[in-house]
Amino acid sequence: MSKLSSDEIAGAKATLWRAGKLRWKLHSGQKELYDAFRKWEAFAFAERKAGRKLPGIYPRIYQFDCSRRFGKDFLGLLLRIEDALRNPGGRYTYATAYAKDISSIVLPLFHQIIEDCPLDVKPEFKQSFQGTEAGFHFPNGSTILLVGIERNPDGLRGRYSDGCTISEAGFVDQLDYTLLSVLMPMLQGRLGANIVLNSTPPEAPGTFYDTDITPDCSDNDRYAKKTIFDNPLLGEAEREEFLAA
Repeated sequence: MSKLSSDEIAGAKATLWRAGKLRWKLHSGQKELYDAFRKWEAFAFAERKAGRKLPGIYPRIYQFDCSRRFGKDFLGLLLRIEDALRNPGGRYTYATAYAKDISSIVLPLFHQIIEDCPLDVKPEFKQSFQGTEAGFHFPNGSTILLVGIERNPDGLRGRYSDGCTISEAGFVDQLDYTLLSVLMPMLQGRLGANIVLNSTPPEAPGTFYDTDITPDCSDNDRYAKKTIFDNPLLGEAEREEFLAA
């Protein structure tokens, strides 16, 4: 079978971009998480559409528990970029525990993901100005807002939300208030809307993330865990080096 030319590869990538299908950008470990989440998402939407109640206390929340350097933010951003491409006019949020992570982590990763995006569907980053909220604005009318919440969880408030991701959720001081009082009401009337939490393990024991969210998600098939042993980007020798340290 002949290999595809560079133009054919570029054309295939452009087709996938326009369809909002970006799974090919992930490593094998991320693909496992991607598949599990999308499967749950489709099931949850079908159940809500049929008027059936989903199990658990927080059935809109899905949790990724990952070790450092696994690529959880790359995955989290890619999922929301897909959502924005697939759902014209969709309103999404990517929030970080610390505001500084927007510029140091989120923006570089976002630009890395969209570097080969066709111009006709490529989002544009806009700063907050005269009613325009800071974030990525897509040609189809969708938005992914970027918010740092350590000082002001109410900065997440809005009219409605089609989905929100909180990065390093285990380190958010007011996570219970942020989820239950700010975000949850914004999902009402949006059957496909969900909240994704990703985090490395919290440093302090007894957090709302550990004592309430993790048991509820893990008991109801809304939980995925990846450790340093699951990172395919690390060779055995390098992994052992870091474990020894």
